[in-house]
This record gives sequence, structure tokens and C-alpha cells, in this order.
Amino acid sequence: MKLRLAIVASLISLLLVAPGAAQAAAADLPYESLPRFTNNPVGERAQPISFIYVGTEAEVSQAFYSAGWLGADPATPSNLLRAYRAAKADAPYPTAPFSPAFIGTNKHDLAFQMATSNNTIHERHHTRLWDSGAVTNDGRPIWVGTASYDDDIATLGRTRIPVHSIDPNIDEERQFIVGSLGLPVEYVQIVEPQSGKNALGDDWYTDGVAAVIEVPALSGRQTTYAAPASSGQSATISSYTPASSTTSYSSGALDRFSAWLERTADRAGLPSNLF
Repeated sequence: MKLRLAIVASLISLLLVAPGAAQAAAADLPYESLPRFTNNPVGERAQPISFIYVGTEAEVSQAFYSAGWLGADPATPSNLLRAYRAAKADAPYPTAPFSPAFIGTNKHDLAFQMATSNNTIHERHHTRLWDSGAVTNDGRPIWVGTASYDDDIATLGRTRIPVHSIDPNIDEERQFIVGSLGLPVEYVQIVEPQSGKNALGDDWYTDGVAAVIEVPALSGRQTTYAAPASSGQSATISSYTPASSTTSYSSGALDRFSAWLERTADRAGLPSNLF
């Protein structure tokens, strides 16, 4: 009953907030060629798509950064150790690494996060995006994305690797992201209303609707975006790489942490590209 009420409430919210028209005509997109679900590293279905974006990487990145979102540092041993220590101290880490998510064998291409007012690594809004490989009739790239709200940090089974757990209402996070971007939006039924588990075993439920957003084109031949200064990220798409952590650790501490990650991942049977 709780699931049914949540889905009905989410559908009603769409009727209340969806604009009458968006820049991109949702009916013109090649839905048959777009993925519907992400999967875990061994290919099992994980989480449904909540977003379809139209725009270049630079344009999509600009839309998020302009709305106050930040990227994610790479999951290096140094950054994972920093995240581990922030979690133990209930401290902020606004560009904390993301665990990888997949569509087929493709890891997410872009990732954005936004801290909550509690300013702690335990909580964050976050989304992952993939270049679908499809384009619109006028040649603009089409991206698909997921949405979820990290509500705490738990440990991954017997490995004790710290990972975020999510709030099961992924539709609420979809609507938060839509509201934060402030761009025209249309909605399409991408999958049936349903519930399931993500790649890490957290429950989710959804009305099966995806938000379709065409992001504004960059002016002229602009190929850069204005990343927030606090993110420490490159502003040139052609050489875009998130900055590594500026926190320094001794080589011994990093070696021990790296060895621990390898041992725990091996014991859990996790694939080598998980971190």
C-alpha cells in the first residue's frame, strides 16, 4: 500500500510541476535505442533510467555547475581514504568519489553531487549520466541518467568497505534535480511502475517516468564550461579530469589502504574495475 500511494503521489506531482512545453519535443527522440536500466558489474539489472538529456558534454556539465552541483573526485586510494576518514568523522567531502555504475560494460561518463544543509559526507544528492550513443535529428548527443539520494553510509557486507545507502524514493530525487536545474522539462513513461534493488542491494521504487531535458546550447563555438572554483575541476572539456584530492597521506598509509581494498574486494568476489 505504501508503494502504491508513493507512486500515485509522484504521478500527481508530475501533473502539477511539468511545464506545458519543453525545448526538446519528447516524441521526437529515438526511445527504442535508449537503455532503460543500469546494471551491476556482473550484468544483473539494477536501477531504471530517470533522465534523458539532450546536449553536448560541455552543455550538460554547464547546466549542472550553473545550478550549484559539483563533480566527483576519482576513486583513487588517496581519495577513498579521505572519504573513509570523512565518514568516520561525519565531516564534509563535497567532491567525494562515486562507486561506478554501469550500462552494459560502460561505466558512467559524468557524475554530479550536491551536499545537503547538514554538510556531511553521509548525505548527498547525486546523479550519474551516460552518453547513450544516440543523437537527435539535428545531431545533438542524447544522455541518460539515474537519480538517487544518499541518506547514510553503510558498509558493504563482510568487506566493511564504506558505501552510501540510498533513499528508496528515487522519483523524489528526480524531482529535486529537475527543480534545481530550472530548465524546461517533459516526462515520458520509460518503464512500468515497479520496485527493485540497485547494484549495492538498496531498495528503490519508481513510477517509471523519466524527465526529458534539452539543455541550452553554449554560445558560438564555446567548448568550455565554468566549473565552480571549489570543485577544483578542469574547465576544458577536451582535457576534463576531476582533480585528485589535495590531502596528502604517507605512502605507507596509502599502501596499507590499497592492500586492504584489494583483499576485501577479492574476498567479496567483486570485479577488479569496481574501484
